[in-house]
Amino acid sequence: MSATVAAAARLLIARPGDLHPIDEVHPATGCGRWTGRTVEEITGAHAGARLMTLAEWEPLAAAAEVAQFCKPAQEVDAERWWQMLECMYPLNWRGVGGVEESFMLAEPYTDTLRICLVRIGERYAEMVRPVSTAHAQLCDEARAILRG
Repeated sequence: MSATVAAAARLLIARPGDLHPIDEVHPATGCGRWTGRTVEEITGAHAGARLMTLAEWEPLAAAAEVAQFCKPAQEVDAERWWQMLECMYPLNWRGVGGVEESFMLAEPYTDTLRICLVRIGERYAEMVRPVSTAHAQLCDEARAILRG
């Protein structure tokens, strides 16, 4: 691969489904920026690895992050709710004082995910979700596990 091709877009060598790229193609050399190896050497050493642009890789990495860390909500106790509420200021705190309320920890779990806590009446749930998750969706997920 020529340096001209690499300069046209930021190119990565990555496996779809991995959270981190294997290497980035150096625009001047056309080789891996971190390994110094050729694209062919790197893809040959990592099954499923392929050359892709940063724009192609970012949504794949975000989907892998959600798949790895976003598990079903779990019921927790009031002590955990208050511990998380008091350890750091809440982000996106909604429904305060009502029957249903939710908040996210301001400290990121990953680049795009947060630990979320939900209160439905006197019961509590915890989950890891994207920071863009709406209060209603968090409450729906919590309600589903707290019904029993």
